[in-house]
Amino acid sequence: MTYNAVSPKSYALPKIHKPQLAVRPIISSIGGPNTKISIFIRNILTASYNRTNPYYVRDSFEFSKTMNGLVIPDGYVMVSLDAVSLFTNITLEASKRSIIKHWEEIQPNCPMDQKHFLGLLDVVYQTTYCRFNDGFYKQQKGTPMGSEVSPILSQFVMDDLLDESIPRLTFTLLQVKKFLDDLFCLMPEDRIGEVVDVFDEFDINISFTTEVEVEGRLPFLDVLLVRENQTIITDWYTKPMASGRYLNYYSSHQLKHKLNLITGMKNRLYGICDRSKYEGSLQRLKTLLIQNSYPIRLINGIFYNSSPAVNDIINNTESSDVIVETDTQNYKYYKLPHYDQITSKIISLFKGINELRFVRRILNKLKRFVFTHLKDKEGPYNTTNVIYRIDCSTCEGAYIGQTGRRLNTRLEEHKRDTRLMRSTTGLARHTVDTGHIMNLNDVNILRKVNNHNKRLFLESAEINMCDNSVNINTDYSALSDIYCNILEMIRLRRTDNPNMTRNIEPG
Repeated sequence: MTYNAVSPKSYALPKIHKPQLAVRPIISSIGGPNTKISIFIRNILTASYNRTNPYYVRDSFEFSKTMNGLVIPDGYVMVSLDAVSLFTNITLEASKRSIIKHWEEIQPNCPMDQKHFLGLLDVVYQTTYCRFNDGFYKQQKGTPMGSEVSPILSQFVMDDLLDESIPRLTFTLLQVKKFLDDLFCLMPEDRIGEVVDVFDEFDINISFTTEVEVEGRLPFLDVLLVRENQTIITDWYTKPMASGRYLNYYSSHQLKHKLNLITGMKNRLYGICDRSKYEGSLQRLKTLLIQNSYPIRLINGIFYNSSPAVNDIINNTESSDVIVETDTQNYKYYKLPHYDQITSKIISLFKGINELRFVRRILNKLKRFVFTHLKDKEGPYNTTNVIYRIDCSTCEGAYIGQTGRRLNTRLEEHKRDTRLMRSTTGLARHTVDTGHIMNLNDVNILRKVNNHNKRLFLESAEINMCDNSVNINTDYSALSDIYCNILEMIRLRRTDNPNMTRNIEPG
């Protein structure tokens, strides 16, 4: 069940790898009304999916391991097939066919019968709507964009397509590997058209584009397949328009993140590159890291384990917040803003308390510097998880409350309590006792805080700082006296500066 859902929002991101102007439509379904149902279906299908089938590859590492050293027969070429807009072309009927076909594998993981499970899928498909520029739009066909269930449904449908289409070919495909909507095949060059025609016949809505090796080279994922003496060897591939930008060495992030970037990229190249190509790829990565301000000594120290620079840097920085994990421990996590040198020293003060864990919060996020309007913003009355203030239109009294639901839902409850003269809240009691009218049409949102316990505490703090609060004592009586001086200082600052920003979620 969900009671504070928001409408999915549509926006678009540019496809920088396309020669013509193009965008990729994105649907943000976070907090949508069908999100929990989608997650429920996804978990069942994910647990039921057969990852041992001959087409499936988990990632670039598995694909590279499978392809490296594979011999290509004479007359065969490497071909990559891409399903055009796969998610939006998998219809409800195609999804149901796959689920019915694989029900024997799905049933042990599903707590309901097939009829009701397919009914849930109907609900997800029927609620594929979104907002864009303050208008509401319905997706006409295809798996719900932005939905949790779309990727796993595409896995089932693509497997069925291959199972049914490959036996219909007049020749043998020597190799077929699938990663979501991308296929890699080895086939005779003069039979490419036949493969596309047969694959397209599986479903009128699903079609494919092809890319054939050029001069014995074909990219697939971030792996470059190279034909040398009829044998495939693998190399690292980046698209020609790749910016080459990584986390800059002088950015305001923990040093261990930067060290992990170098180590992670080195390990990635080791996992996807043939040994004959590894050193060359490593030099390309080294050039990119230098362009991102990384010291050469540091790079060489991680690449070749021959420089003391790495150990010197690691030993002199941020080791104080490394705590050995212990089993059967309930940890308490706290966020701290990251400042070089300062945050590490604060964390070191708590080093002996094993149940505490600290998460560093980066202050200079990209959204502070990029001014874009991608998604429609929720209106103030549709906002959830807020602390709000309602002023009395007759006197100087004010009511302060909090809610995890939509604000307008909570305001309707205030109106009903006032109309029925129920003294359930300080707002209703003030109206009943004095006959005053609270200004429910002009509500001030003080803060937006997702965490329930933080919201309760901050509600009490706001009530405590309000000189003319009409709240009842139980709304803030649990607040410790230890905070009185701090709250008084904040109240005085607000008095001196009425425009002081208040809607910031605390760390």
